[in-house]
Amino acid sequence: MTRYLTAVPVALLLLLTGCSSSDDNDDNGDKSAKAGSETTTSSSEGRVEVGGVSFELPEDWTTLDAQEMADDVGETDEMKEVQGALGMSDAQFDKLMDSVDLYAVTGEGAKNGFLDNVVAVVVPGSMPSDTQIESEILALEGKVQSLEREETDAGEVARMAYTMPAGAGEVQGEALSVEVDGSVVSISVSTPDAATSAEVADLIMETISEA
Repeated sequence: MTRYLTAVPVALLLLLTGCSSSDDNDDNGDKSAKAGSETTTSSSEGRVEVGGVSFELPEDWTTLDAQEMADDVGETDEMKEVQGALGMSDAQFDKLMDSVDLYAVTGEGAKNGFLDNVVAVVVPGSMPSDTQIESEILALEGKVQSLEREETDAGEVARMAYTMPAGAGEVQGEALSVEVDGSVVSISVSTPDAATSAEVADLIMETISEA
């Protein structure tokens, strides 16, 4: 199953950031970051593990417990703030969180309504072709800036830089895919700045290995 391999985390990031992309929602973006941090655990020395691989994130980033967030929907004021900022019903928020294997955010808070983030999902199947990866981004009205494959300690990683409309702004993202034990881990780095996304993606590429 390779269809939606790249599209899943990209679609999730649009849901997670799109509602706070307008200027009048800057406060909501800040609330999301604050609320999420109260129900999460920070990664040890910036290293995280997902789907059989591990890699480092910038030290000031925080890993959110997506399943705990889903379980607590509507049960705490913090979760109501997160859900309200995303503009989702209980069912929508629960389904979204169940789909996320990793969701990490910058510790710097939202800037102009956008919270820099990394989203990862694990999809059963084999590594998609370059054409498949590109077609999924194009189907979401994104534009592919570059696509290459590099060898890492976790195996071959397909790395794609892309742009994606998000609300009133634009995401300058990087999508990384690597096959591990019959599944593919797809990681999307999303910020409004191409250089920042590339810096985070470079760190992941340099430190990724089998867990």
